[in-house]
Amino acid sequence: MKRSIATVSLSEDLESKLAAIANAGFEGVEIFENDLLLANHSPKQVGDLIRSLNLTVTSLQPFRDFEAMPPAFRSKNIERAQRRFEVMSDLGTDTLMICSNVSDHTINDPMRAAEDLALLADLAAQYGFKLGYEALSWGRYVNDYLAAWEIVKLADRHNLGIVLDTFHIMARKTPIEPIRSIPKHKITLVQLADAPWMQLDLLQWSRHFRCFPGQGEFPLNPFFDALQATGYDGYVSLEIFNDELRNAPCDSVALDASRSLLWLDEQRYRENPQSPSLWNDPLRGIMPPANVEQIGFMELALSQQHGEFIKLLKSIGFQHIYQHKNKEVQIYQLNDVYFVVNREPDSFAQAGTLNTSVDSCAIGYFCRDVEDMSDRARQLGFVPYKSNGAAGELPFPAFRNNSGKLMYFSTPDNFIRILNSQFDTLPAETMHSPKAMPITRLDHVADFVPFNEFLSSAMMYRTLLGFELDPVQDVFDVQGALLSRTAHSQDRKVRQNIIVNKASVGVPPFYAYGQKQAGLQHMAFACTDIFQMLQALPHNVILPIPEEYYQSIQHKNLVEDSVLDRMMFFSVLVDSSDDGLFFHAFTKQVDGVYFEFVQRVNYEDYGENNSAIRSKAQVVSSL
Repeated sequence: MKRSIATVSLSEDLESKLAAIANAGFEGVEIFENDLLLANHSPKQVGDLIRSLNLTVTSLQPFRDFEAMPPAFRSKNIERAQRRFEVMSDLGTDTLMICSNVSDHTINDPMRAAEDLALLADLAAQYGFKLGYEALSWGRYVNDYLAAWEIVKLADRHNLGIVLDTFHIMARKTPIEPIRSIPKHKITLVQLADAPWMQLDLLQWSRHFRCFPGQGEFPLNPFFDALQATGYDGYVSLEIFNDELRNAPCDSVALDASRSLLWLDEQRYRENPQSPSLWNDPLRGIMPPANVEQIGFMELALSQQHGEFIKLLKSIGFQHIYQHKNKEVQIYQLNDVYFVVNREPDSFAQAGTLNTSVDSCAIGYFCRDVEDMSDRARQLGFVPYKSNGAAGELPFPAFRNNSGKLMYFSTPDNFIRILNSQFDTLPAETMHSPKAMPITRLDHVADFVPFNEFLSSAMMYRTLLGFELDPVQDVFDVQGALLSRTAHSQDRKVRQNIIVNKASVGVPPFYAYGQKQAGLQHMAFACTDIFQMLQALPHNVILPIPEEYYQSIQHKNLVEDSVLDRMMFFSVLVDSSDDGLFFHAFTKQVDGVYFEFVQRVNYEDYGENNSAIRSKAQVVSSL
């Protein structure tokens, strides 16, 4: 099958959209009527531009409210169709996509609908055109592909087929197996979209929450199993209506779109290497699998004004163990957790200190095979970064993520080798013995992203790192409602939270409404004994939790009274699942970020039920 995308899926002007689509490697493009109307070029000029980019116009769409209308509408509808055929001739496409009727005037008569579509097909045949009939899930009387297919069969025209749209099929939970019986030459076009499951009006769901494969929750594999059984080898076109994508640069959206199709084919191959490729893509079976095993280190963007953060880091037990031999680069270590602080003026890290708060500028992933991960990143179109050794940057393969930060790939052994060769080992500090601090690893890292990077961040974790995505969660904060989604490795040893503030739409990043909008929010450490951990900390760094919280916990009978007393003393919060408990506590916010300590007992979530009380406590502690 061939890959296409509808222009409605991207933002910016039509010329920019087409260039982005071509650069992302698509073969076809669906032209949305509004894009054509707003273009600064005639349809013929647009068609010439498309062909110069080695693209094919998959279809012109949509053509609405034509079939099964009262006789008074017929002549005007035919005039509309003839004008559309003239545009198609100029544009250079042979396919018109027709949506099932939503008009209040529509007649509930499949035979009448078939007669009208047959008439339209006969007119189209005079131009050498074909038609695709799509059942909108909110269509007045035709709202699933089964009904549309019956009408297409009744019309019985060689140039009239059906359009299969995964959103409309999944949203109505229409059976998929009947697709297998549709002759491939009667499938004019396939439109592809994923989406989260939502209890929402179908039109609003479709117009605002479609997304690329892998970003949503639809079971797309059974659909493609049925589609491949027909032998269909035409275009599969991404048609995405989404508020976030309308606010994102078209270049990055087109790249994500292309990556989503590679990911879709790859995960089918991983499940069943004998399954036929969707795209006959040369990367299929060649692109190395993702093999990230853990977060090895984080590089922080700190300036001299962030001294309070370093004090907090040391109070937790991190020690300045390594100092670069001739650069202003320090490594802070606690057990198997490492933070890199690069204060060299020309370093990538210092370019990120324009923000007033502490932020991460890079994350180092430990992998089984660094070369494979680097090849995978290149094949997916991520931009390599050449480390600046003169500025003390670590000499590992690095790529920019969707936010412009760096992702390093290394093995644990190579990381230690670089530390031993390029850094001096300093005497251990005596504030804490690292062995006495019950921190085992980074449990999770949480980052705020701007509204227009929420889906793109999820796509990066899904496609490049091979992570799984948890459903989007609504998290209530004293300063507004947040959306949170976690990407995690299959064994959950790596967990990364993506957070966006709903109130930040259209607001510049970093800070809005008094709250951080982009950058590092917090880092959480996994503990074997959270109470032992907190006992070792200076009490004034722990975020105090109001007594009312513990009264509510007492009423829920989640823990024994003796445990509750310790929780109150150390300001520990608790959440529960069916068979598990989650204890967590926080430091006060320092230089825009804070730390969390967690102890999991058969529990896999993040204590979202406590987010409001944590947020309120942080506001109170900052007064």
